[in-house]
Amino acid sequence: MEKWIMPKQNECERLVDLEARQRRLQEEIAAARSALRTRYGAIVAEIPIEAIGERVFRDILQHAIRAGGTAPLQAVKALPLAPGELSPTTKSAVAYSGPKVTTARIVSPPPPSSEPASRKR
Repeated sequence: MEKWIMPKQNECERLVDLEARQRRLQEEIAAARSALRTRYGAIVAEIPIEAIGERVFRDILQHAIRAGGTAPLQAVKALPLAPGELSPTTKSAVAYSGPKVTTARIVSPPPPSSEPASRKR
């Protein structure tokens, strides 16, 4: 039985093959990006964002994305609840009754203690 050996590609054929692979990968990346954005868009459609303007909403998202995943989430969660506002867990159990406009309050961290570190527990 004779063994057939595949001929080696020349540089031009190799380049064409690599470019075809690159196009397929770019199409796959675009499809994955589109699916992810569609899924995130559906999440936004479920959130009552009408209470804020488009510019504010866009700024919030851009700053949150720029800062990275957990940092902005922790900062927002640290804010005190507005009077009459439900906790996030309770909010999901209650039906949405329309936009609620609240003002954000900036809370500064407490001043450093004058106690030496060795006395703190």
